Amino acid sequence: MAAQFIQRIALGILAALLVAVVAAQIVLLRTHPVAHGSISWSSDPSGKCPQFQPAETTARCSEVAFAPGEAVGVGFSVRNTSPLSMTVMSVASVGSESPTMLAELHPALLPVGAPLAIDRMRAFAPIDLAAGEEATIYLVGHVRSCDAVRGHWGPGTGVRFDVARVTVRWLLASSVVEMPLRDVLQIDAPAQGQCP
Repeated sequence: MAAQFIQRIALGILAALLVAVVAAQIVLLRTHPVAHGSISWSSDPSGKCPQFQPAETTARCSEVAFAPGEAVGVGFSVRNTSPLSMTVMSVASVGSESPTMLAELHPALLPVGAPLAIDRMRAFAPIDLAAGEEATIYLVGHVRSCDAVRGHWGPGTGVRFDVARVTVRWLLASSVVEMPLRDVLQIDAPAQGQCP
């Protein structure tokens, strides 16, 4: 009799813990405790985008002329605003997976102590962040060739990389957060006659 009573209490405590973990997970997933950190960067801050108006989530826009093979990128930091640790599992630039985009950007990290240079980046790996910690992530790549973009883009058009899709894991589940970038990268389409 006493053994059954103890077993029921143990099952009750286990069920309560499970409910608490699930409730905490739901709260974390809904509140998205991922915020902009203190760093934002663009590979060419000298080229200002025409008719760009800063907004609540974006501060600057860098314009890059189409130049096949040119190294381009943006960087930003993410901060864990939750009281629990989390892991940044993956990062992608929204839209760059299309083979007709003007550039394909991949997530990368800067080696510790290395100067900031696109060609010295290392491949992205998951990042564990304790409460309040932040990490800097770069989306870097190269402008595509004329063959890749011909027929898809006309003079006077272009593409802006302005959002990063960040996948984070808290406790038992993962969630995707789309973060507007503070430094926007605009790549112009080939000029008239540039890609005959």
